[in-house]
Amino acid sequence: MGLFSPILKINNAIIIHGPGRSGTTLLSNLLSLYSGFYWISGYNNKFPAFPSLSIFNNLLKYQSFEKYTRNKKKFPRPAEAYDFWNYYIPNFNDSNLTISNIDYEKVNKCRETITKIGNRMNGKRFITKITGYSRFTILNELFSNPSIIWIERDPRIVVMSYYKQKWFYKKNEEIFNKTSNRELLEIYVEKYLSFYKDKKKLTKFNFTQILYEDLIQDRKKVFCNIFSQIGEKINPKFQKTMDSWEVRQNLNNNYNNFLDKDELDFLNQSLKKPIIEMGYTFNKS
Repeated sequence: MGLFSPILKINNAIIIHGPGRSGTTLLSNLLSLYSGFYWISGYNNKFPAFPSLSIFNNLLKYQSFEKYTRNKKKFPRPAEAYDFWNYYIPNFNDSNLTISNIDYEKVNKCRETITKIGNRMNGKRFITKITGYSRFTILNELFSNPSIIWIERDPRIVVMSYYKQKWFYKKNEEIFNKTSNRELLEIYVEKYLSFYKDKKKLTKFNFTQILYEDLIQDRKKVFCNIFSQIGEKINPKFQKTMDSWEVRQNLNNNYNNFLDKDELDFLNQSLKKPIIEMGYTFNKS
């Protein structure tokens, strides 16, 4: 490895995290709009070598533009930037990544690019969204004293959402269609439980967990708790933005008739531990 000048770890970053299909996108879209936060946009994700594109992120500081562009494509928005991460850190998605497998020059370049994005947005704190495995090792190398906001949702709903979205099979629908519901559920349950177990590594950081259902039912209370945890104050501008977002109410009931009784019993039993630990109602067979 050649000599290089290390870039300091990015301090006080905010990482929105969760198992996927749990509300991370909604939380990221809202929280990233807080003044002083800077983030990786879809533009940066598509062209990770050009941090100058983040200048367009500043358009969302204008409330009328931000509101107009909600749910519209081709406008700068916070992204789940896996193309960006993989460009700088090719093994970013490796669930078993160890320190010995980290290329520090690439990590250094990643920190440098994030810092440039922050400069172009005149940002004070970096915020990003990740889902799935904790990626503790690489987060620990990129960031100093990060705050982790982990959002969970009823595990049964998350697993059924994986099923409905055909996770891992979108390019192989023929295989999906040939696989029994029970086998698919077993695959998705195992994947969810691996995420649930891995998140415990993140408790070494400034960690807080929220529930999707609480976010939908009492957004103000949830955000007050989040801002207390990350050491920020909700200002009038952000409060106005938050109030202006129309969020569809709890969609969990959409899955009520998705599976038969035996399949639902299987979900209850195999997800019993996280269901009880997070305070959801456990339906006994």
